[in-house]
Amino acid sequence: AREWWLDLAPRAGVAWTPDGGGRHTLRAAAGIFYHRIPSDIALDALRYSGRGVVDLVVDQPTFFPSVPPAFDATAVLPTIRSTGSLRAPRTAAATTSYEWQITNTLFGSIIFTKQHGDRLLRSRNVNGTSPVTVERPNLDLGPILQFESTGRSDTEQLRVTLRRVFTRFSLFGTYVFG
Repeated sequence: AREWWLDLAPRAGVAWTPDGGGRHTLRAAAGIFYHRIPSDIALDALRYSGRGVVDLVVDQPTFFPSVPPAFDATAVLPTIRSTGSLRAPRTAAATTSYEWQITNTLFGSIIFTKQHGDRLLRSRNVNGTSPVTVERPNLDLGPILQFESTGRSDTEQLRVTLRRVFTRFSLFGTYVFG
């Protein structure tokens, strides 16, 4: 049984101005975020399951005397399925930043972000060619795309920004490492 009620998404953040005047600000935040599973995955798994599709072939119909080459009769639709244990993709993120007012019109910031994603959606062709035999396991079928909640992702990012405020507009530049 899937324990969906355990998919809590707590988030917290704090900001501190050590000088009390707002010229320097330290911030930290962290949280867990869940993403929706697109409905087309479930619908495509039903639509292209390989069981609910019926191919009707009419040999040389009288209303269609010559078959254009664009209609290739050997094209095979992929079979799409999902594992029974698809779960909402989850991302845990934490950010720390230091922002300061350098002059009355010049501001700077340094932001570090770390993210870890698990249970991410991915698809695998389980009827793909084997590196050993160079053949598909089931030659009668085309690709069999299986969606799973087995993907992972880890990222770290450092962002440096300078912003200059003018009378009618602001000009800024940002560089991202990672």
